[in-house]
Parts: sequence; structure tokens; C-alpha cells
Amino acid sequence: MGQTIHPRCRTCPAGCCRYFCLRLAEPETYEELDEVRWFLAHRGVTVLIDHDGEWWLRVAGRCKWLVGRGRSWRCRQYAGRPLPCRRLSPERCEQALGRAAPLAEFTSPDEIEAYAREALGERFELARRRLEELADREAQAGDRAPKPRKPRSRAAKKN
Repeated sequence: MGQTIHPRCRTCPAGCCRYFCLRLAEPETYEELDEVRWFLAHRGVTVLIDHDGEWWLRVAGRCKWLVGRGRSWRCRQYAGRPLPCRRLSPERCEQALGRAAPLAEFTSPDEIEAYAREALGERFELARRRLEELADREAQAGDRAPKPRKPRSRAAKKN
């Protein structure tokens, strides 16, 4: 059973098979921006703001079904590929249209923190201090919580 592959796909570098994006709600508070900062502390993660003002979490990672090298790539599951892959049109993909540069791209926790400082202004430091105090109180309360007991092993009990 042969696969019918669009001619444009035959010479594609498979950019869409090397990452995926998840839409994020636009962060409006320090807590939400701090969560984005946490995302960016992980390897292969980028946060983008597109030309429509939508926020996206981009996670780098090559698809397990992608095989090939150079400009000769193919999908081992092409006929049974997932719906998000099927929705990609060779006429409207990055390869065909070119990838538009995002309005903003954040690749590190420091970059989003600088954005948060600018976006929140004076509220940034107040919110940061309040959250740090809350986290400290929660950590202290956790230290006072009773420790779970370690179950006694029957094998260790000899009489």
C-alpha cells in the first residue's frame, strides 16, 4: 500500500515535526507571568506572542515518527498520522508561506521577568514580595506537618 505524499512535502525540512505549540491564556498577573517564567526554565521551551496577540508555548522535540536526513524527511505513520498533522496543509504550511516572525519571543526566565517588570510596573515588586512571603509561609507550614510514618517491615521483626 503506497502513500500519496504532496510534492512540497517531499522536499520539506519537516519544521512542523520538530516542535509543537500550545495556546496560553495571556498572562495578566504576576502569578501568571511567574508560571511562564517557570516554563522557560525548561530546555526546549519558548514562549511566543503572534501577530494576533495570542500567546503560545512552543516545545522543541522531534516527532518519533519522523525519519530521514537533510531535506529528505518522511513520516513513518503518514497514512495513520494524528489529526493535528492531517490539518496541516502543504499550501498553507510554514514551508509554503514562510514563517512570520512573532511579535515577541521569550527563551529564558530573565526575558519574561523583564517583560513582567515592564508590563506590571510598580505592581511587579509588590506582587513578587507577596508571593514569596506566601510561599515561605506554606513551606514553613509544611515543615510543621506530621511526617508520614515509615511502614514496619514484617521481615525485620524477629522474635
